Amino acid sequence: MLGVIGGSGLYSIPEVESRELITPFGKPSSKIYIYQDRIAFIARHSENHTFPPHKVPYKANLWALKTLGVDRILAISAVGAIDESLNIGQIVVPEDIINFSIHETFYDGIALEVEGEDIPASLIREGAVVHVDCTDIYCFYMRESIKNILQELKADFKMGGIYACTYGPRFETPAEIMALEKLGASIVGMTSGPEATLARELGLCYANISIVTNLAAGKSKSKLTTTEVIEVVSQKLSLIKEVIFKMADDFGYKSCDCGKYLQEARVG
Repeated sequence: MLGVIGGSGLYSIPEVESRELITPFGKPSSKIYIYQDRIAFIARHSENHTFPPHKVPYKANLWALKTLGVDRILAISAVGAIDESLNIGQIVVPEDIINFSIHETFYDGIALEVEGEDIPASLIREGAVVHVDCTDIYCFYMRESIKNILQELKADFKMGGIYACTYGPRFETPAEIMALEKLGASIVGMTSGPEATLARELGLCYANISIVTNLAAGKSKSKLTTTEVIEVVSQKLSLIKEVIFKMADDFGYKSCDCGKYLQEARVG
């Protein structure tokens, strides 16, 4: 099943049922909306946007999706453009992350009773110390699928680039953006860092679709507002939903290695 994490401005998709779950890691940020047993959708910030980026229950969200049988996750994000060649409203499919946000992990070295017989559940029950490889943190096969779909839909998009993830909830300063640019970042947001690494720790495929909603601080002559973020995302909702439904029927990702990164990751 395809798991979808909706960001700012994307709070629901058509559903036939919804589920409320409590996980060993707390309560997820919203109900999980299930569409035809093909898509499980969760609103990252809740349906009413009550969770700021640094308060999102990332572990609960990822574990809840895994519990429902999700094996790949498509995350939608609103981002600012550091690369000035990017256009407002353009879609970016990043290839890597620089994470200056929360560094969460399922492997705190403390045994926790969780259900499941797979490798992640076993390691968590044992309280194992795990150092997971984050090479190709965004699933290559999911990214290729997204590219093919966006080409089919004749969307304005760019493949590649680095997503810089900051702590939030404030926007960045011009000096911070300048520093991120020197590090090679092309877009900036506040959520994909912890999600991507937690998905990797669970052996799940993860890819991100970023919607450029504004120029980053110091790149724009006007002040940054949340109004423009929501307005731009709303203009792209129809396209994003088309991509989601097409992704649900694409299973090329099954030949990837995302589920193998936990092999030989345990210390001791």
